[in-house]
Amino acid sequence: MAKRWKVIGYCGADVEEVNQRTHERRNRAMTDAEKAAVAKYEQAEEERINEMHFLYWQFCEKVLKCKRLTKKEKQRCWRFALQHTLLTIKPRCRLSGYPAMKAAEKFAAKHPSVKLVRCDDGGHSSSLIVFIPHETKDHYWGTTVVCVPQNAGPEPLEMFCYPGHLDDLFAALRELQRHERTVNKRQKKPMWPF
Repeated sequence: MAKRWKVIGYCGADVEEVNQRTHERRNRAMTDAEKAAVAKYEQAEEERINEMHFLYWQFCEKVLKCKRLTKKEKQRCWRFALQHTLLTIKPRCRLSGYPAMKAAEKFAAKHPSVKLVRCDDGGHSSSLIVFIPHETKDHYWGTTVVCVPQNAGPEPLEMFCYPGHLDDLFAALRELQRHERTVNKRQKKPMWPF
């Protein structure tokens, strides 16, 4: 019986295959058709990722006053799976203080999918927890949670929640969960090139 190989991934100009009968794995060079399929997939995936993380990048630039990675820096990271979770900020920026809190509130007012929850920081000063969804119209990837303390203390950052704060926190998490389920019902199959 002939071996049956299935492509399960790629890296650079190679593909990884698995034998569906013996589960043996091997790498081989991509064919021209596979290279074309991967190029098309990567272009569509980059557009999807840019849409998915757009709101978070806007938050980083407008509220935290961060700088995005340059196109050259993004291309250097593209080949690695970690690029999806790569923070597009350098260096860490304005994460605390009353001006950052006000900027976060203004940003959330313009973007209804961004949720704010009030709490206190380690110094018992009013602070914010900001929930920023990463989504497209048909896929909810996850949520970034950013703590914006009024007074930045020593590491690690502490947030203190009074009972009313906890009620707001749980309500925000339940709303995010409902939203995630609604969006993911519309989810399409992944566009894997093979």
